[in-house]
Amino acid sequence: MSIGIYFGRVVKQLREEHRYSQEALADRASLNRTYLGEVERGVAVPSLATIAKIASALNISASELIALSERQQQLHITPQEKSLQAAVV
Repeated sequence: MSIGIYFGRVVKQLREEHRYSQEALADRASLNRTYLGEVERGVAVPSLATIAKIASALNISASELIALSERQQQLHITPQEKSLQAAVV
C-alpha cells in the first residue's frame, strides 16, 4: 500500500481522537470537507502545504504527522514488500 493510504488513516485516527467531524477539521485546516475525506481514504495525495494545514489543525507538526504515517506503514509491510525493499537497497 502507498504511504498516502497510511497518511489518510493517521489523519482519520487523529481527527477522531480530537473528536472532530470531517467538516470541523476541514474548517480548522481551511480545506474542503470532500477533499479531506479523499485524503483520509488515500484517494487524494496532499501537497506539503496541505499536510502543514492538516497538522496545524490537529495541533502537531507536519514532520510528526508524516512520521506517524511512516511508522504505520512500517507496521503493515508484508514479507514480500520487505524482500522487494531489500533487493532495491
